[in-house]
Amino acid sequence: MEMEMKLKMPATYLFDQIMESVLYDIHTQTGRKLKRNQLEGFEFTKNFSKTQTAALKVTKIVENESYHFQTENNRNKFEVGYEIIAVDADHCLLSYKESMTSKGKMQQMNDVFMSMMMSFFKKRNFKKMMKQIEGKYATS
Repeated sequence: MEMEMKLKMPATYLFDQIMESVLYDIHTQTGRKLKRNQLEGFEFTKNFSKTQTAALKVTKIVENESYHFQTENNRNKFEVGYEIIAVDADHCLLSYKESMTSKGKMQQMNDVFMSMMMSFFKKRNFKKMMKQIEGKYATS
């Protein structure tokens, strides 16, 4: 899945919101309070439910420009990237990319089918989340 959005907020604000979420997630999952400069290369196990966990690794951080991570479980490997470009002082362009590699032919067929079915909803929810961050910025 790939998306681009022009957002009504500075690139620094969007990056701060993403980092706040990442740091909160790491603290919730590991109990560790990290700083941004400690994130690149950091790996931890994330619990999604009582029976589902995945290894998460932060693969790239460029302050106010880029955040990439990968998540791997026993069935798939997801790679996600956020690229942020400052358009001007009050606007930015977000490029979001997500790819998945499946482990095994049956899993691959299942994942292709499910991604076709869920792509619309994932995009809609992602856009909604970005609009909520825009709204938060507008009222701050």
